[in-house]
Amino acid sequence: MNLLHADLNLLCCLHALLVSGSVSRAADQLGVTQPAMSRSLARLRTLFNDPLFVRGAANRLAPTPRAEALRGPLEEILGRINLLVTPPEFSPEWAQARFRIAVSSSFPRSALNALLGEISSKAPLLELHVLPWQNDSCGQLAEDLDLAIGVTRHASPDLLQRKLFCNQAVCVMRAGHPLLEHGSIPDLATLAAWPHIAPSAASLVQTETDRALERAGLRRQVQLYLDDFSSLLDWLQHGNALLVTDRIAMQPSSIKDLLRILPMPEDAIIDSGDFAMYWSARWQNDPAHAWLRQTLTDAIRDCPAVTALPALPRAPLALPLPTEYRQPASRDERIYPVVGRFFPGRVC
Repeated sequence: MNLLHADLNLLCCLHALLVSGSVSRAADQLGVTQPAMSRSLARLRTLFNDPLFVRGAANRLAPTPRAEALRGPLEEILGRINLLVTPPEFSPEWAQARFRIAVSSSFPRSALNALLGEISSKAPLLELHVLPWQNDSCGQLAEDLDLAIGVTRHASPDLLQRKLFCNQAVCVMRAGHPLLEHGSIPDLATLAAWPHIAPSAASLVQTETDRALERAGLRRQVQLYLDDFSSLLDWLQHGNALLVTDRIAMQPSSIKDLLRILPMPEDAIIDSGDFAMYWSARWQNDPAHAWLRQTLTDAIRDCPAVTALPALPRAPLALPLPTEYRQPASRDERIYPVVGRFFPGRVC
């Protein structure tokens, strides 16, 4: 028999008939009409070349030896098909998976610590590899990375993303710096007149600062690049160098008595972007990946470094979403492939 020409839904009808012993009860069980079930029985008899059922006592259907022989294999096959199409249950305490995530150096350390604490207590078998954010981190999500957390304008529209919190550029300096006498940095020329230090890894804030200076015909001198952000803060305590960074990086636990924060000059139009997490659409419905994303979102929502930010012009935290949500495809010239109920390239 060629399965391409067989209606495998008939196997469900056969199972219902074997269990109920009645055409009407089998029809009720499957939610179809009695004539429809009678037609399915006729097709089953043709398919197996056997009557399968004859009239028995008390108006019940009596299975033929052929139908009785099919009972055991049929229950096993349908049971396996049910397991095949049933979504797997996810239990964090038993889940075994390895995740590689790229995290910006400006990401709040307390939020990352909260994430690691949740993993240790609720999903001890999960393995997490935390890597530094790079310019091409989003480009590696299809193969080498499972999640990327940072600020970028060049994420592929095929990636899914979820905004975590708003960002803001600030200028950090030592206590007693001459600029503090004015209480602010008056303009870009003043900002460029002082030496700077910067993180080695490229960031949107650093790039936008240089572009703002370039538009004004200015250029700053970066005296020192360092990989470790905490070392940058230590260097600020010596000399008059400035550090332009994300406001979130200067979380309360990192602000020492020897450091001060000033807003950027009013003529510095810097789009510092928003912190978001990015992932490939292939992982959208993976239970372990979804649990990791939600746990990270909860850690950000409860992070004092985010919720206690003072005097930000915008809400520091994106409104929490009960589930990851994707807007329906809009009427434009692009066609977004459907992945489950979500559309890649749209913001969750």
